[in-house]
Order: sequence, then structure tokens, then C-alpha cells
Amino acid sequence: MRKQNPQKAKKIAAKRARKAAAQKKKPNLKHIGRKMISDDVIQRTQSFERQIEPSTERVQRYLSAVMNNTAHLLETAPSKLLDLPIKTITLEKFLQVNDASVAKSFNRTFYKYAFVQEVGRANNVSQEEAMNLTLIVQPLMTHSYRQMTECETHFRCSIQYSPSHEAIFDMTIDDYERACSDLSFKYQHEEEEAA
Repeated sequence: MRKQNPQKAKKIAAKRARKAAAQKKKPNLKHIGRKMISDDVIQRTQSFERQIEPSTERVQRYLSAVMNNTAHLLETAPSKLLDLPIKTITLEKFLQVNDASVAKSFNRTFYKYAFVQEVGRANNVSQEEAMNLTLIVQPLMTHSYRQMTECETHFRCSIQYSPSHEAIFDMTIDDYERACSDLSFKYQHEEEEAA
């Protein structure tokens, strides 16, 4: 057995410590399909039972319904149109709310940076200024499905981010009630004048 030089042993120990510290900084990522998802996102979404891989029978039934234009009949918890008040939310707060929706596997194809760029471009402002813009939130209907599997009921909302642009996003009922503000008198007055 060979004895190590004390200086060399210190260098090896320091290198190992740096490597361990670097590993702690990196989130533990797992492959799911083509995406890398961190453990904390996986833990947050495990609180709901879901099927990532629906059965072959279910997929065939769905495809058949799509081809026959009867897909709406497949839902066991039908969506209901909503007549709730229109509310507002800043883009910055909306992104935080949407993080919670993404954690529950709603809005899976949402790209935060691209959306901020689009809001800035549509309003002719910088991305920093866009974060303070007020978006208009209109709940359209209840929705109870995610990835062809039944889940908790949530709202499908229209988010208007400029006078002529809007997008559809899913939002939890709690987030709509808690994070969104009532439409201010100023906006209601402008709507009445436009009508």
C-alpha cells in the first residue's frame, strides 16, 4: 500500500468537496419523455392521481371519437360555461400563478420567457415594463381533464394581454379567487363607453 503525500491528499479532498458542493447546487433532474423535470416539480404533481400513459383502449376510444366528431361525449365530468366577473392580474403575478398551474400539469406547453417577450412586443414595451402590465382574466368554463385523464376541476380562462391579443390558460379556482383583483372602475367605465 502506497502512502499519499499530505499536500496531494488535501488537493484531492478539496476537489471532492467542490464536486459535492456543485452536485448540491444542481437540481436533481429526471427524464420524462423528452423533458427534464426536477424532483420538486414531480413531488408537487404526485399529490394528484394521474395516468401518464393512458391505456390503449382509452386512446383508441378517444381517436375514434375525434374522427367521428363526438369527443365531447367522452368526458364524464362535463365542462360548464361560466358567467363569473372579469378580473385583472399583473403579468408578474400571473407568471407566479401559472407556475402553480404548470406544477399541476396544466399549461404544460407554456414557455414563460417567450410569453413575456410576446406581451412586450404586443404592447410595444420592454420586457421589464411588460412585467408591470395588467392582464384581463375572463373565466370561460370549468375543466376537469389533464392529459386525457380526469383531475381536479379548474378554470379555463381567456387572458387578454393587449387590446388585440389574448391566450387561453388553465388556472386553479383558488388562484382565480385569491390572486386576481376585481376589475377597477376605470376599466369598467371604458368598457361601457366602448359599448
